[in-house]
Amino acid sequence: MRVLNLGCGTKVSAHPDVVNIDWSMYARLKQSRLGSLLAPLVLDAERLARFRALSSNIRAHNLAKGIPFPENSVDVVYHSHVLEHLDRDVAENL
Repeated sequence: MRVLNLGCGTKVSAHPDVVNIDWSMYARLKQSRLGSLLAPLVLDAERLARFRALSSNIRAHNLAKGIPFPENSVDVVYHSHVLEHLDRDVAENL
């Protein structure tokens, strides 16, 4: 079973069936080897703790560009407090 957790922020699931997707700086830093090396240099202690607590199954993706999976390729799509961060036309398309 594949589950998408859209707009997860730092609320990620470590379950192997879950793909956490977010466009936050945390996700972008975590996905990048260089970002992971730079994180301790640019994040304060509280943010660095959040960053280090993130599961490695997070994917940086801008949801304004759609869901990065083909139609009918996932079983569950979960999102909470995401749509209000998108422009109306983007949210309608998502």
